Amino acid sequence: MAFTKLSDEEIEEYVKNSIFEETEGSDNRRAVSKMFKILDVHIASLKESADSLKEMMFEDSPSTYFVNNELVRLNSIIKKIVSKTAEIGRYSGFTGKHEINNIVGEELQIDMDGERLHVVFPSLLPKRIERQNNKAVYTNADIRQMYEPAFSKFFSGRKHTIYSKKAVIIYTHFFSSEKEFRDHDNFETKIITDLITANILLDDSPRHCAIFMDYKMGEYSHTEVDVIPFEELRDFLK
Repeated sequence: MAFTKLSDEEIEEYVKNSIFEETEGSDNRRAVSKMFKILDVHIASLKESADSLKEMMFEDSPSTYFVNNELVRLNSIIKKIVSKTAEIGRYSGFTGKHEINNIVGEELQIDMDGERLHVVFPSLLPKRIERQNNKAVYTNADIRQMYEPAFSKFFSGRKHTIYSKKAVIIYTHFFSSEKEFRDHDNFETKIITDLITANILLDDSPRHCAIFMDYKMGEYSHTEVDVIPFEELRDFLK
């Protein structure tokens, strides 16, 4: 089967124009169907990139520059496929609570260097529960069950900083397209703040903790969290 080579810009334009729509109010089946369409785009792109890389590497004098660029692109596509596959499993409801723990636990990346904690989530944090109509896919208990094992595993039995002075928790939401933008107050962050507080903060009251939120554009949509001493916030944001 022949694949037409598409540039990254063409792929992103296709995704933005034909797939991403506002899904508020739609049922889960419709939302999951759109996720599969995105997955199909990434899979086709993966095949095209792999074929291109194979052709390059079997040339008589392959260009190191172009091979490395294609390797980076292929790796990026693979990350998108893994992230989208996990999102489909979590969002569809077919993935049970035990399997959710395994998927998220394997993908969650946690690192602590001195007084700085950095957490990379595989996708955007779940949407905040709307109390009046319970439109969220996950309850607070579900969210805790998804992420708590990874935090417990990382902090269990290891020496780490306990902040005695005020710290700041910085939530950064990365979006691959402006179509995916979501208001900051629509993310469920309370459970994550609680998990961080339980391990390295004395309290999440204003006296001991400040919370900051921002966004950036990225190769794939996900959330990252940084915890740093409050006095380092200005340098961190530069």
